[in-house]
Amino acid sequence: MQELDLIAFNCFRIKYKELHSISHSLKRPKALKQLNLHLIKGRKIFDKGLSVIGQGLQKLSSLQSLTLSFYGCIEFTDKGVYSLCKGLKRIAVLQGLALDLSFCQITDVGLAHIGICLRNVKTLKNFQLLLVECRQITDTGVNSLSKGINRLSCLDRLSICFPKCCKITNEGLESLGKVWRVRCLYKKLNSN
Repeated sequence: MQELDLIAFNCFRIKYKELHSISHSLKRPKALKQLNLHLIKGRKIFDKGLSVIGQGLQKLSSLQSLTLSFYGCIEFTDKGVYSLCKGLKRIAVLQGLALDLSFCQITDVGLAHIGICLRNVKTLKNFQLLLVECRQITDTGVNSLSKGINRLSCLDRLSICFPKCCKITNEGLESLGKVWRVRCLYKKLNSN
């Protein structure tokens, strides 16, 4: 199997036990190239659940594309993001990463974890991050994220959305803009 899609909407009954089973099954298909895991509005999924998913990701050494959506999993915090990022760092050939952490309890610390994680994913060409109503994120977190993005030498496509993250100002957005302008200039200079 090279591609796996798992989509669960309003997954009120999915708990740690079920996520542990999913994580355990991820350890088997070492040839998996693409994984799309959408756990939408998982009200009973906590940081411990992200930890087991991160453990499962560590075994997917040939994974090239990963989409993780935890939209509305309101119990996810920075601790869970840290555990997830531990797993992401070990995927050696990852080229596409899409994360949806909308409505999760993510702060600047969580964005710093993602930024640090990105520094270790050297092959990433496409990065998407969606953080709807993550109201505890400030410019500090965006700056930390920008530093990680800046290290992505292969990046071709960047999409970051912060709707209703009311503590982010122009300063935070400018740090992302600077990263992207430097990246475009670098590619332009190296293509001649």
